[in-house]
Amino acid sequence: MAAQTQGIQQLLTAEKRAAEKVAEARKRKARRLKQAKEEAQSEIEQYRQERDRQFKEYESKYMGSRTDIAAKIEADTKSKISSINASVSQNKEEVIQYILSLVYDIKPEMHRNAREQLMTFLFWITDIGSKGVFLWIKGFNSIDNLPVAKSDNDPDNAL
Repeated sequence: MAAQTQGIQQLLTAEKRAAEKVAEARKRKARRLKQAKEEAQSEIEQYRQERDRQFKEYESKYMGSRTDIAAKIEADTKSKISSINASVSQNKEEVIQYILSLVYDIKPEMHRNAREQLMTFLFWITDIGSKGVFLWIKGFNSIDNLPVAKSDNDPDNAL
């Protein structure tokens, strides 16, 4: 029986050593992954710095420095402002006269919609004798073509 116990003891110790080896292997793997990740980050950082350097070289070679660009924009802006000011001073009097002519030369006209409404629906008030009569006149093209109101007793009332 002692041999059995001794065999079980050996199996338990072997199992324990195997678990320790597996745990150690996992730790090594985690360390290697961490190291590989750090190396990759450093390579990425080096690549990014290299590309930034190349971009700055390209920018300075083809576009100039930022101060050069700002100075160029400032010069362009000043030249455009001076040309606009010259145009304003040259055309100022003409524009003022045009605006004043629009203000002073008023041509009163009835709005198109109001004119159409007046021609389509027109009320004509006529005083016949002692009572007033409203006539609804519809569809006439001009005020000159309106019919004349006649007496209620007149059989020839053509409205």
